[in-house]
Amino acid sequence: MNKFFNFDTSEITPIHRAVHTEAKETFAKYELPESDKRDYIDEKLHVEIATLMYQLVDLPNAIDSETIVKGMLEGMNRNHRFLQSEFWNVFMRFMLEYSKQDPRFFDGRNSHIPGMMKTMLESLYK
Repeated sequence: MNKFFNFDTSEITPIHRAVHTEAKETFAKYELPESDKRDYIDEKLHVEIATLMYQLVDLPNAIDSETIVKGMLEGMNRNHRFLQSEFWNVFMRFMLEYSKQDPRFFDGRNSHIPGMMKTMLESLYK
């Protein structure tokens, strides 16, 4: 069995499942070295995650904050406790990386965010 598909797909996220299903179909058509297969899957996952983040950030354009927060809490609380912990670890790392971004990604509407994130992270890790 191919090492990239040696798992029960019912145990993975819809994004992961879709990427692996598409990859499996692509790999059946084209013979690729194993390293290219891993790169292909990584790039597809990167695009899916970037799209998901874009959609999440865009929600306030159409939905009020209270509804967004309630939905996020419900989704978080339905997840396994270990995954909740992992999510927060990833999110803290995201905050750190976001706060280090090039100033061209910020203007008067969001220029306070990097400093706020740095302050929050510094207070957490004192």
